[in-house]
Amino acid sequence: MGQGAKFTVANGTNYPLKKVQHESGSYQMNNWNFPETIMPKNSQTVYIEWDESIFHNSDDDQATVVYKLQTGDSSDNLTFKLNAIANPFRIVASANFDTQTQPANTKIDLGWLHNGVMSFGLVGNKDGFIATGFNAASWMENNLALIGSKKLSEISIPGSHDSGMSVIDSSTEFSHDCNTKTQTQDIAHQLNFGTRYFDIRPVIGGGQYYTGHYSHINISIYKGWQGSRGQSISDIITQINAFTNDNKELIVLNLSHAYDTDAGNSNYPPFNADQWNGLLKELSGLKNLYVAKKDETSDFASMTVNDLIANSSKVLVIVDSDIDGINFGANFFPQTSLDPDNDYSDTNDFSEMSNDQLNKMVTQKGIGKYFLLSWTLTQSDLEALCFLDPTDEISSVLDLASEADQNLFSTLFPKITTDSFANIIYTDNVSSSNSALMAMYTNYILSRY
Repeated sequence: MGQGAKFTVANGTNYPLKKVQHESGSYQMNNWNFPETIMPKNSQTVYIEWDESIFHNSDDDQATVVYKLQTGDSSDNLTFKLNAIANPFRIVASANFDTQTQPANTKIDLGWLHNGVMSFGLVGNKDGFIATGFNAASWMENNLALIGSKKLSEISIPGSHDSGMSVIDSSTEFSHDCNTKTQTQDIAHQLNFGTRYFDIRPVIGGGQYYTGHYSHINISIYKGWQGSRGQSISDIITQINAFTNDNKELIVLNLSHAYDTDAGNSNYPPFNADQWNGLLKELSGLKNLYVAKKDETSDFASMTVNDLIANSSKVLVIVDSDIDGINFGANFFPQTSLDPDNDYSDTNDFSEMSNDQLNKMVTQKGIGKYFLLSWTLTQSDLEALCFLDPTDEISSVLDLASEADQNLFSTLFPKITTDSFANIIYTDNVSSSNSALMAMYTNYILSRY
């Protein structure tokens, strides 16, 4: 017996992956059985387990598997390998060829997730590969040859849910990390991990603009609002400006769920026009706001990436409010300008969520919708009371996010087709470039490479 985990190899290339038998093997591993072949645009998941029995020194546990890309050219010798290394337990990947942002033989430490699901993905073809762990800060600019002429409706980008909630500040009585914190990385880090669509939920607190995560509770024993503030809007502006100064990327800020928390938590009213206009005035401090051209019809889903970021980064600010009196001007845009179909599953069960979202992906893309795949799990009412659990066994928002993220490559990857894909891959706890890699795989599929 020993620690075990599932491991997914996602083959997002044009080529079959063939296990090289004479370079494969293990020592003191209870399970290390990878498939002989992994076909293009497919993924395979195996169970791996270390040997921690009393008759063995687990520090000696080790294993290697090597896959060769069957390109059809006998002169090619493109391989990657996975190494199981003990003390501490971890899986390390490396390729003998360059990938985007990673030189040949770069060691990619995948760590270890006991009882979890780990993954390694390889995307692309001989013209260029992208692998797990790539630097996603400039993924759009680096791939303009592929996506530049595509409309936004024809590409995939990563998005984050409740993007500003990596910090918890000024909480109400029943709001805690376990039921309010949706992210562990601030906007700056999410940008560097490749996120390009941000769910910004502005609130007024202490007379200032912040992000927030609040819910109205209406039960017999309590009626009112519970939640917390997150990052300040001023902090987010500073981080975005620093990012766009060094990168040429498209960034979308979707503003919704706007409440005045200074009104008292028995009633948090939605923003009025003056409060919206105050927020937009502050957001005018963003240096690379997209400016609408005269008489331009703002349907961003029908615009190409080159239309939007031909010369520099651009920030699109979308306001989800239909009240009168909002001064949009040339820099801010109503929800109709980029309005994805967004219908989350409202469940804490991964199978139920993934089936629901994948079915919606097929249906909504089938009728031409701009589609947001909400790869998020929602706490049950009991789980939302996790701060009362002395055993700490009830799943927090971040626990549920981890489960969803770990299964991204095993579950979503095989379902992507030219007719069924996500325009926005929307997740909690953006803490790696995995969603960006999934988006780039989708973009390769859509290019019919």
